[in-house]
Amino acid sequence: MQQSRSHPKITGPIPYYRETLNNPLDETEIERLKIQLLHNDTFDLVRDGLLFQIYTGLGFTDMANAHSENLTIIDGMTCLRVSREKTKTPCLIPLLPPALALIEKYKNWPICKHYGKLIPTITNQRMNQRSQRNSGYVWDQ
Repeated sequence: MQQSRSHPKITGPIPYYRETLNNPLDETEIERLKIQLLHNDTFDLVRDGLLFQIYTGLGFTDMANAHSENLTIIDGMTCLRVSREKTKTPCLIPLLPPALALIEKYKNWPICKHYGKLIPTITNQRMNQRSQRNSGYVWDQ
């Protein structure tokens, strides 16, 4: 039987720390993502969810929690009224025409109609996996 080792107390930086790069997309990359033809509805859904997040500044959970009753019109502009999940901060987000087009695209999907969602979503883990696969299609072109 193997004896378990005790780990010494870690002081200072974590020894196996891996720096991640969080480089924002530039306009040409967003445009390339927008026009990319993908081979199935799931990849389209992931791409459109990512674009909706880009246009609104919402994180995944806030996007998944956005419902049609959160839409409001102020001075002729459609806005999204949400309470951010992480901070519970109330936000009023003016919706740009591309974000409105995505809402329009999915408004008749059964899951959106039944639950009042603005954008249909899959789990965050699946979304991340699919977006990594999408990146191969989009950025290698």
